[in-house]
Amino acid sequence: MSETIEGLIEKYRLWAANNPSLIQDVEIFLRGFSYFLSGYIKEIVISEFVYSLAQLISVLHSRIIKRNAAVSPSVVSLLEDLLRVLKCVEVFLEIAALRLGGPKARWIVLISLQLVKGCMKLAILKKTGRILKPLDQERKNNDLQKVGGQYYTLPCSGRRIRTLQAGPPMYERTWQPPGPMNSNSLHLTTMQYSGEILYILKPVLHLAAVGKCGEQAWAPFLLAMSLDFASQVALGSKNQSREHREEVLRRWFSLANYCLRSPFYDRKSKYVILGFLRCVEKCLPLGGGLVASIREYIPEYVKIYSYVWAD
Repeated sequence: MSETIEGLIEKYRLWAANNPSLIQDVEIFLRGFSYFLSGYIKEIVISEFVYSLAQLISVLHSRIIKRNAAVSPSVVSLLEDLLRVLKCVEVFLEIAALRLGGPKARWIVLISLQLVKGCMKLAILKKTGRILKPLDQERKNNDLQKVGGQYYTLPCSGRRIRTLQAGPPMYERTWQPPGPMNSNSLHLTTMQYSGEILYILKPVLHLAAVGKCGEQAWAPFLLAMSLDFASQVALGSKNQSREHREEVLRRWFSLANYCLRSPFYDRKSKYVILGFLRCVEKCLPLGGGLVASIREYIPEYVKIYSYVWAD
């Protein structure tokens, strides 16, 4: 029996490796179908299940590509893949727990997910010593395409030559040979390391504050915002790599999500956002239907913790 299952898995791996475009078409179809279910049938559990399935197929396909590229999986790589799987299913698990077990089961699932994710992120931080980046599949696939290094050294002259995959776009080229990579600048200082730990522990601390003070209290909201600001200030971007600076900038922009987080949304920003969308809906003769769908979906969107509060 086990040999039959292994044979089927191997056949699927070979088929997926030889048909990457078809796999991508299936992912696109499932994501579009999930939007259809959410927008027209109004069945959010089924739509999230379909969307999670599309995300899981993408993760599985990434693992297949990595195996075919002869890349040996490290502990960090395995933890990142597990985090991707949790990210794919966390919204579905939250909604399913709410439907099946009520609010208590929902909060148990949320706390369990955040604890597991926090432990894995701390393990990745300890192994790499670098800032954690978003685990999106496009960046993962781009990293796989860069296996083997970004440049090589000529044996006689010692000159560094950049590979074709590592070449920047035409408008960003300086036509200078690549310099030696300074790995020391990629590691976090003690202050930055502490800031990253704060950022990782923020969801767990926020959930603990919600359990003590309530979801509509200001204390959990202000605690999470304070931890975000303290983490950003501690991380900084001086003498760090380009990826570090981009991630810090992305986190600064993500602070705008606090406009959709309770209790600020329910008491302050809700009327401004919905009123603005109503004005846009009236001013756009062709796109009014789309804006109306967004306006109707926002009240349901903000109720899902994994959407609004997820890092």
